[in-house]
Amino acid sequence: MINRISHRYGLALFGEAEDRKMHERIAADMKIVVEALDEISLLRAVLHTPVVRHEVLNKIMREIFEKHLSPLAMNFIIMIVDKGRGAELGNTAKDYLLLLDDKNNTTTAKITSAVTLDDEAKKEIVATLARYSGKHIRPEFTIDPTLRGGFIAKVGDTLIDASLQHQLEVLRQQFLEGIGVN
Repeated sequence: MINRISHRYGLALFGEAEDRKMHERIAADMKIVVEALDEISLLRAVLHTPVVRHEVLNKIMREIFEKHLSPLAMNFIIMIVDKGRGAELGNTAKDYLLLLDDKNNTTTAKITSAVTLDDEAKKEIVATLARYSGKHIRPEFTIDPTLRGGFIAKVGDTLIDASLQHQLEVLRQQFLEGIGVN
């Protein structure tokens, strides 16, 4: 579900980055913001606390981010905090990144395999997913030793189950249908 507030702020930042031709830099900045908010629970808590004054929040944000972000991104964060929308910062950063992905026809694929894949297998899977989705793929590989083989990929809302367990289940169903057992 789209959060209208963070989406509007994400669109505003996207438009400003577009005008200044700074998408790549702002994308890097927003990744830093997302990572910081994911890793620092105290920062998330402070941003969600309405009793903390904006001046204090701005000082905290400058201490954490000013050395790492572009002036445009830093000013954007300060503006969000000044408007009392600091709690929306993480979602706004994510919305910006999604808008940029949409513009660049890119999507993230979360690929889980039973074992570590070699580079050739990774390239083959990414190429297959790109053909399937019609988009550039940004792969995120993880290992799940409980899989019996193969892989499972999540591309957007689509789940592609190429695991050995799933393939055996498909064969089992075909066999049962073939002999007339349901």
